[in-house]
Amino acid sequence: MHYQFQAELLDSPAPYNQQGIFPEPGLSKKDKDWMQKFYPVLGINDYIALKPFV
Repeated sequence: MHYQFQAELLDSPAPYNQQGIFPEPGLSKKDKDWMQKFYPVLGINDYIALKPFV
């Protein structure tokens, strides 16, 4: 995930300390690819019905 930083919030490296960082919002393709490999695919049998305590 990428975060924006205004100019002068970072000490270094240049030019980020003067211009800031303004990436596209949201998850990158690399983040999405990693997520799909790391987390297993869930099927209908992986969910359980929630029942109230009575």
